[in-house]
Amino acid sequence: MSSPHSARRLVFPAKQQVHAAPFSLQELQDGEVLVRTEFSLMSTGTENIVFNRLFDPGTHWDTWVQYPFYPGYSAVGTVVASRGQTRKEGDRVTVRFKHQSHGVCAEADCRLIPDAVPFEQALWFALAKIAFHGALGADHRLGDSVLVIGAGPIGQMALRWAAAAGAGSIVVVDSAAERM
Repeated sequence: MSSPHSARRLVFPAKQQVHAAPFSLQELQDGEVLVRTEFSLMSTGTENIVFNRLFDPGTHWDTWVQYPFYPGYSAVGTVVASRGQTRKEGDRVTVRFKHQSHGVCAEADCRLIPDAVPFEQALWFALAKIAFHGALGADHRLGDSVLVIGAGPIGQMALRWAAAAGAGSIVVVDSAAERM
């Protein structure tokens, strides 16, 4: 197992500051796996807003974002140690980790990546899931007209979910000024 002292993670100690800091991994318990991160996905939305502190005082963001802030929520990696029943060393998995070199999680919280899917493609799982839940809530039906506001990664995936549901007309509206 990787030494707890070799783990590193990104931290925003203050507005517009970022560091890679060492941290200690928790001991592996029954039903858990240790995953070495291969790639993590940086959000140009949420994490950009937090890094640059692009929100007003008194908003929910102001309450939520406390420095030091540990960003990240979408990663793919390789199981390097397992005390579980279904995940074994060498398995390629998706995980909801921060931007960190290694992490411990319940084996039930990581999903196997098919051999034919490269890490770089599997990495988009979290954003695809967000868009899927939006489409599920919208309850698209065959022939529906759908308006997607925002053509970023989640908007592009929302468009694909609407098309997969059989939407008859899909319109995407975006403004570059919104993303700045």
